[in-house]
Amino acid sequence: MKFLFPIIIIASLFAQQKKEYDIENIYLRELDKVYIKKFSDEVVNGNIYQMFGDQKVVIGKMVKGKREGVWSDGSTEESIAITLLDDTSIESLFELEPVYTVTVTGEGGVISGAGEYQKGTVVTLTASPDEGYRFKKWSDGEYKPEKIITIERDYSIIGIFEPLPSKLVEFYDIHGGRTAFNTKQTLALETLLFALEDIENNNLKEARERIDYIFGEIPLSSYIWGQITSSTNSTNSHCTSCPINIGFPVSYYGLRMLDQIIRLGNPSNSGTLKMTAVVASCANVTRPTLPNLEPETVFKNIAPEILANDYKILNESTSLFRNWVRSITGGYEVELEVYEVEDCTDVGFSDDGKTIRSYVSNSNKLINQVPVDIAENTDFWWTIVPSGVPGNGSGYNRHFITGGMGGYTRPGDTRYDRPHFISDDAWFVRKPEHLGLGSYHEIELKAYQPQWFQHEFMHYLYKIWNQYNLEPTLHSWFDRTTWPADFIGVYESDYYAESIDKRLINANPSLAVGLEFLGSQNNTLQNPYDYTLNNLDKLNGVYFRKPVKDGRDIVNIIVSNGQVIWRRNNSRVGWNIENRSGVLWAPSDSPYGEQKIGIIFQTNRDILGVMFNYEFYSKAK
Repeated sequence: MKFLFPIIIIASLFAQQKKEYDIENIYLRELDKVYIKKFSDEVVNGNIYQMFGDQKVVIGKMVKGKREGVWSDGSTEESIAITLLDDTSIESLFELEPVYTVTVTGEGGVISGAGEYQKGTVVTLTASPDEGYRFKKWSDGEYKPEKIITIERDYSIIGIFEPLPSKLVEFYDIHGGRTAFNTKQTLALETLLFALEDIENNNLKEARERIDYIFGEIPLSSYIWGQITSSTNSTNSHCTSCPINIGFPVSYYGLRMLDQIIRLGNPSNSGTLKMTAVVASCANVTRPTLPNLEPETVFKNIAPEILANDYKILNESTSLFRNWVRSITGGYEVELEVYEVEDCTDVGFSDDGKTIRSYVSNSNKLINQVPVDIAENTDFWWTIVPSGVPGNGSGYNRHFITGGMGGYTRPGDTRYDRPHFISDDAWFVRKPEHLGLGSYHEIELKAYQPQWFQHEFMHYLYKIWNQYNLEPTLHSWFDRTTWPADFIGVYESDYYAESIDKRLINANPSLAVGLEFLGSQNNTLQNPYDYTLNNLDKLNGVYFRKPVKDGRDIVNIIVSNGQVIWRRNNSRVGWNIENRSGVLWAPSDSPYGEQKIGIIFQTNRDILGVMFNYEFYSKAK
């Protein structure tokens, strides 16, 4: 506010007209928003003056505690100039805006924006982490480091910082420090790592907030993701000059998997799926040599990193994948077990002029060496053998393929193939030349390997649940025009998420039923089970389906005088089962309609269980 000299001269002319208050001695009462005299309940009613040196100047007035903000002559200008000809009465009447205090605190970083501001001021608070820290969120739950507020009252907030894990700091330092990466790279990578930790600690709320924030900053399926490279100095993540591999798009596959886990609720344990990694301790490796691709055979031991620290690399590389399978199957825990085969295996190669394929010569032979007690409880197989790639595979003018998804059927077992991941040891130890340079860091394994495991696993799901025609030709999803009309997205991982959400999550049989291996090498299973039964009496007994939640999951099959009855446990609900020449049928008036009932036998023809309505009921021993 500007105070003009003429106003100062005439202030004394009206100073005695009504009660006066020094501006230093009035206070805005929050209860009813009126001004009162300090240290009393007296409502201010009169002129407000302010001392300028020894000059007392009326600057406004109050009427019953309310400010009057106009000039006595009707002007609303902040300043006026007048010519003083004789005695003149004029008042400077403007609003007195209160001053509020913004207080910010936080350990592990610096927050700018604190101070005193008039009401209505727009203030930006900025949280900047110290070295070795990251900004986590504000105490009100917002994640964006820049926070814009409009001052209406005193304001206090805490900026929450968290220390970066030592391994992440180490990874950044190897590649020039955290500031060498762009902010979207660090946001994607750190969100993946911290949200995965939240999931492992069953903290879905925190994980949800992290995922919501990043997809608010970089929307799902946005082409921006394709512009976030996994290199600090290249626009192409698949190149020989890229030093790092944290996925392409950066961490996007893992973030989509985490998003799906959270949306599906990370269900409680309802069963177990076992993933057995069969590690060949050594191999006679036949591989191509430069410059003419002439074969050579060398003896190689498995990379010691694979076996170190209780198979730490294998556990960390599969952590997110196993959590994701748990979620899409409704709570089936995927347990990883590692079995080392002492006998050496053989690794060979083939060359089609575009790629060199280097695989174990007979992976089934390798798996068949696993003891029966492990094999009969294995749902997923994974074979790991010494690599047939010389160095990182550079110099061959083509890249090596050393892994993928196969199928495994145990001798004596004619049920459909079990999922079988195939890889060499180098896939988890050093980056191939088309994906990066040097040895894998622990952070890279966590960021990239979920992408590989999900890719291979989806091949298997599309094969088994082929009624949805989700992979009519190999890798057909790379052509966006082949996607189902109701699928949304751009990237391969978008296709996977849509496949689960819009098809497979409600598949019949369910993912849990289809993935759980119901037999072993001691069982004779037909595709997927046998229907014929010659001795009805063997059916007598109690059967249950997992997870057992209530009486509907327990069934009594009663055989009496050639009559077979299906009855829910401790219930009168049931129906007769028809025996049609040794084939059991649920009748048309059963709750699930007319259908065959499958019988799963052991080799001694004892009954292991029955299949009804695409669900397995195990016979109690």
